[in-house]
Amino acid sequence: MVYQFVHRDSPQMDESERKVISRFVRVFKVLNRKNGSEKWAYMTNAVVRGKIGFTSDIDIVIFKNDKLFANVEIKRSLCNFEIQKRTIDIAKRISTQLNTALFVVCSPDELFYSNRQDGIIKHIANCTEETIGAVLNQEQNIEPQDVSVDDFKSLVSQIISLSELSQDKKSALNKVLNQNTHYRISNTDDGTYSIEDAPDDCFEDRFFLALLGGPFSGKKLCRYTSLASFFRSCNEQSQSMCGLTCMNDKTEINYVSDWIGNQNTPLDSARESNSCYILSCCDIKQADDLTMWRLYGNDANGVCLCYQVDKDKMDGFILAPICYANSNGNHPELDVIQKIMNTFVSNRRIILKRFSVWQHFFKPYEYSVEHEVRLLFQNECQNQENNDYGSNHRPPFRRKWIHDSSYNIIAPIVTFDITSANNAFPLVLDKVILGPKLKEQETNKNQLDCLVETKGIKFNIDDIALFTDISSIKHYR
Repeated sequence: MVYQFVHRDSPQMDESERKVISRFVRVFKVLNRKNGSEKWAYMTNAVVRGKIGFTSDIDIVIFKNDKLFANVEIKRSLCNFEIQKRTIDIAKRISTQLNTALFVVCSPDELFYSNRQDGIIKHIANCTEETIGAVLNQEQNIEPQDVSVDDFKSLVSQIISLSELSQDKKSALNKVLNQNTHYRISNTDDGTYSIEDAPDDCFEDRFFLALLGGPFSGKKLCRYTSLASFFRSCNEQSQSMCGLTCMNDKTEINYVSDWIGNQNTPLDSARESNSCYILSCCDIKQADDLTMWRLYGNDANGVCLCYQVDKDKMDGFILAPICYANSNGNHPELDVIQKIMNTFVSNRRIILKRFSVWQHFFKPYEYSVEHEVRLLFQNECQNQENNDYGSNHRPPFRRKWIHDSSYNIIAPIVTFDITSANNAFPLVLDKVILGPKLKEQETNKNQLDCLVETKGIKFNIDDIALFTDISSIKHYR
């Protein structure tokens, strides 16, 4: 059976019931602090929905190591026998439906609980943080049931149909879901389910691309930068890609994880972000665009670099458009991911293993004017500074750390050779446009052509001479 959990916006609780919830929250903090190998999570005031019509409100849903563990019902008082019995029956029914290891019924003064092993209702005459902690440690091992591909498809199809996605995206996602089902769903050692792909066919990559609106299908891109940055790249005969912490959007690291409910520690998030490197571009239609000049072209004193996309060199890279939130702040695409990753089948959470990579293609609405097309490179071997990767088809690169003076942040970068002799970078220079306010335009135009030629920079896939031009915008100062 498949269930989804949604937070209830306006729970009707009095102060005494909120006190009990606060006790549980403090217990979770203690448990997570004491048990390094165990990971506790929870959702308060949850609504659970099942595909056979089972619907119920739950005061607290508890997860342990990403597995659904317990359900909790809270009352201001359990002194009345009828209220006590009715509440226990409700908690028991929900526990049976959800296959939880434990259910708990409590008030500020007392606590009842039962585990699935013996089914006995136990009573504790004092509901304190200590007694709550003792009860939660009554974990029972529940053998998970196998989940078929059909189960998974049914779950995801239902989530898609109920989403606020456009009809085009719904159709694209369902197409991915139902074509070439050469994958299987397997139990993992950490108590979750994951998708195991057939060789050379990553279902998750195809699914995420459909969620973004498809891969970037154009042949050309552009990117705005300072003249100094472009000079340094040519002079050093390399193209750099920066770690996520150096981006101007402070939410690059946690926007998606906060939306989904990822409970990584700050250090874990930093390690994860330091393994992904990006180059922010936009469609060639935005070449020589005043807004982009002002935002990213050093206030029109920089350059606009136009590239051809060499699709034969995309191994190791992902090139895809950014998916932005709606103007009202809603992000239906992230809602779909959140529901998939917070849905339980036979007491286990579904894990999307490629989520750590694809999460970097979603951004808030405020950045939508950029129409960003992002090139991403992932280096899973974070301690490796140099790499020639031969066998796994990834391009050679160098990794180093820098101090970004603009944001005063220490961050890693990776660099790739862009000379004609050794170029393995998928974006090849095609044209350079000098900014509207750039001084000595004519001189720099000729000098850049000489620099690129002297340094042996790879330009234009067809080896046509690099064309350096001056912006057509003449009225900006």
